[in-house]
Amino acid sequence: MTKTIRSLLMGLAFIVSLSLSVFAQSSEHSFGLAPYVQNLKGETSYGEGAKLPESLYGYGTDALSSPANAFVQFPFPAGSPLTTLSNGPDWLSGADFGPGGQIYGCGYGTGAAPFTLYSVNPSTGAFSVISNSVNVTGTVTGMGYHEASNTMYLASTTGSASYLYTINVNNGTTSLIGTVTNSSLLIAIAVNCQGQIYGVDLSDVLLSIDPNTGAGTVIGNIGFDANYAQDADFDATTGVMYLAAYNNTASQGQFRSVDLNTGNTTLVAAWPGSEITGMALDGTCGPPCPVGQPSNPNPPSGSINVPINPGNATWTNGAGTTAVEVWFGPFGNLVQVYNGSPITSIAIPGPLNYNTNYGWKVVCKNDTCSVSGPTWTFRTELNPGTLFSEPFNDLSNWTPVGPLGLTNWSTQNSNNATGQSAPELRFSWTPSFNGASYLKSVAITGPTNQLLTLTLKHYLDWYANPSGSMGIAVTYDDGATYTPLWQLTDPTGNVGPEQISANFTATSSPFKLALFYNGNSFNIDYWYVDDIELTYVIPVELTSFVATSNGNNVELNWATATETNNQGFEIQRSNGGEFVKVDFVAGNGTTTQPQSYRFVDKNVPAGKYTYRLKQVDYNGQFEYSPSVEVDVIGVTEYSLHQNYPNPFNPSTAISFDLATESKVTLRIFDILGQEVVTVFSGNLSAGNHKIDFNANGLNSGVYFYQIDATGIDGKTFSATKKMILNK
Repeated sequence: MTKTIRSLLMGLAFIVSLSLSVFAQSSEHSFGLAPYVQNLKGETSYGEGAKLPESLYGYGTDALSSPANAFVQFPFPAGSPLTTLSNGPDWLSGADFGPGGQIYGCGYGTGAAPFTLYSVNPSTGAFSVISNSVNVTGTVTGMGYHEASNTMYLASTTGSASYLYTINVNNGTTSLIGTVTNSSLLIAIAVNCQGQIYGVDLSDVLLSIDPNTGAGTVIGNIGFDANYAQDADFDATTGVMYLAAYNNTASQGQFRSVDLNTGNTTLVAAWPGSEITGMALDGTCGPPCPVGQPSNPNPPSGSINVPINPGNATWTNGAGTTAVEVWFGPFGNLVQVYNGSPITSIAIPGPLNYNTNYGWKVVCKNDTCSVSGPTWTFRTELNPGTLFSEPFNDLSNWTPVGPLGLTNWSTQNSNNATGQSAPELRFSWTPSFNGASYLKSVAITGPTNQLLTLTLKHYLDWYANPSGSMGIAVTYDDGATYTPLWQLTDPTGNVGPEQISANFTATSSPFKLALFYNGNSFNIDYWYVDDIELTYVIPVELTSFVATSNGNNVELNWATATETNNQGFEIQRSNGGEFVKVDFVAGNGTTTQPQSYRFVDKNVPAGKYTYRLKQVDYNGQFEYSPSVEVDVIGVTEYSLHQNYPNPFNPSTAISFDLATESKVTLRIFDILGQEVVTVFSGNLSAGNHKIDFNANGLNSGVYFYQIDATGIDGKTFSATKKMILNK
């Protein structure tokens, strides 16, 4: 157990016993190059094209220092050593550089409002009180300044919900923007030069936060076990976000860089024995990059039920864009898929995974700087074989079964199980009990005697041994008996976050699923569960396959009742030997709706043939259909058919039959018998043929078309028909 209130009470670690607070801060950065940056202290001004130095120093308070509340300075971006400038009246739970080159921060105090707002001179470390009456809900955990709008943001948390405010650094008054979704315990924020806010939650994930609403979107895991005392800021010179982190596993403070595309962090410097909060990095954005931000995404951000073959993504580039980058991937794992001249559309590589959150973003650039758009998201459609899907927005599909643990099951606005998004299910240790508790689902109707697949995501926050057993079961008699499908038994440490998959065959329908805990609940902290899905495999079920001949053409018709992962059908033909590929017809992916297909194999020589379908999945697996046979009698005599359409303007089709392979000439004559054009001259195989004729260069009137054919057997054929061009 590392992160619960209980750990604070039991004093497992001094660092954790500091508070349920998170202290964070932020700064800005420019996605542009050096001409857009200047030293915050104002010693030097840099013009277009000048070489800019890196930021000089970072600042913060050390929550573990002795004497207490050391205000420290460190070279940046090296991150060490730490040099004490002063010992302040309090350690700052959130801070950032603001107007006038001063650092502004809120002291932790008692961990509850009212808080004290200070200004700090970065040269001397001198603290000055601005206000003793900063009021927010919960504990202040971060501050971040957006220079272009002269806005200081402030974050707070209660431990179960997080909030975003603006704060007036002249008098300490605050204004609530909104609740930070997908974050129950926000421990750091940082603001870039474009005004985009990023945050870190105690569940060890990086979020992007909408500065207008507070809406949080999970980007990905930060890659280490974070404690409460964290802080964040941007390097205005490079646009890199940094964390002043406390790593529980290493039991030390650390300076880490952040990948904004994935959330992952990289160690830059270690701070043994220190825990830096209220971090501020020396740098300012200067004039904004003159490139506009991309907009108008399609699929629109937040879309759901997007097909797994979504086609193209489109957007509008910002003004002044001369080049773009495009990033795409499962949300939290974006990769660059394009970097070049400006485009406004790109193909999304399908098929995507079902019921999965994807993210994409566009970076608009010119020769000197760039502006990144927000990460747009969409969720793909459910697998058509889905019987039950539970994102745990609430417990409306579930009923606690007692007598024990009836109130231990709840939903929480967190994402510890790393599901698609918050909220998630939480089983709590309190009120503690010793025995079994179940959370039973609504009735689920599904196929019997067919393999079903159950998946879920979970995370166990362990406390002590024996930790009991927990898992998921199925019941066919409404809870009289339970059959476990997957379970953990007395784990000896934290487990996950991980995805679990289990297969079973339902013996009757309907049935119910049931999550359970059995043991002494005091010996765990929390068990988190999210994204339960129950699916079955929909086969490519072929309901008919028929072949019919028409002259030298063979028409194939087939139909399916259901399809799963069906890329398509390879048409194969044999005339007594090996099967050969004729063509390929695309399938319909995964569907429970009946589908019909048609294919015509043209100009097949007379004989007896066998056809079959090779059904191919997107993963390369394939199956063969039953074979069908057909006799092709073929064309037995020469003939010339009437053109179609007739009258026509300006194109028409002329078809004819050849009894054997022949040398063919097809010509057009006017009403005076003068040849107008030779449409075709060459060798053709036996069978039916169609040639298109375009009369764009001719006047309206009556024309004649004539065929002359000489077969390889020496026989000749000639015929003429009339057609009308009506312009």
